[in-house]
Amino acid sequence: MYKDGFVLAILKDGKPLKEIDGVVRVPFDSEYQIRLRNKNWLNCKAKVYVDGSLVSNLGDFVINSQGVVDLERFLDNSLDEGARFKFVHKDHGEVSDPDNDENGVIRVEFYKAQKISYTITTGNYPYSPWYTYNDGIHWNFTNDEKTGDGDTTLRCGGTTTMADGVKVQNYSAMYCNSTPVMDSLGAGEEGATVGGEKSYQKFNTVADFLTETYPTVLELKLLAPKDKHYVAPKPRQFCSQCGNKVQQKDRFCSSCGTKLN
Repeated sequence: MYKDGFVLAILKDGKPLKEIDGVVRVPFDSEYQIRLRNKNWLNCKAKVYVDGSLVSNLGDFVINSQGVVDLERFLDNSLDEGARFKFVHKDHGEVSDPDNDENGVIRVEFYKAQKISYTITTGNYPYSPWYTYNDGIHWNFTNDEKTGDGDTTLRCGGTTTMADGVKVQNYSAMYCNSTPVMDSLGAGEEGATVGGEKSYQKFNTVADFLTETYPTVLELKLLAPKDKHYVAPKPRQFCSQCGNKVQQKDRFCSSCGTKLN
């Protein structure tokens, strides 16, 4: 999906999945990645929502100009590790709210960096124009970035020394319609995202910067292909002995200890 220089795609095993009218087919019990691409000439921040909840509790994602991020995990409390995205049936025991209307929805809000241009002159020798974001981060026409102070935003990257000896940041790919439609595959199966296997995708903090007020919003709906052989796990909600709410994965009631069938 593409809009205003931003791309949102879903990957499985590192390969993009086909999107039809805002819907992407993801088999149940599959882990997937969210690709965020910024094809603009300005940095941007991205807020990523899965099933209506923010993916990151640690800050927004920063995507370099002409950069890409393949996000594969939740950022609950660690920059170094977390649970992968896993798509399951909406009645799976780990889905907290099977009736949530936003289940299966991937929503991303892209915020472009603010741009102010000016020219500095000294005597008869004008300097090249630069863009500034009022926080110490600057760009010239060759897209070299000089870092500023602050650490409230997240991204991965490294340092490159240019020919003139100036050190600049050279960041790479790491951070580091909610209505189902009919197509040639028929209506899909509703699902939601839970935590999968552990991922060691790493992130780090970088300098914050000002952004435009209104974002570009891209949204995809995940549905599973119709499979007559797939049987959804029977949801387990309450203990038959004491009425305590339980999860599908539980073998014993956490309240009274009754073995669950």
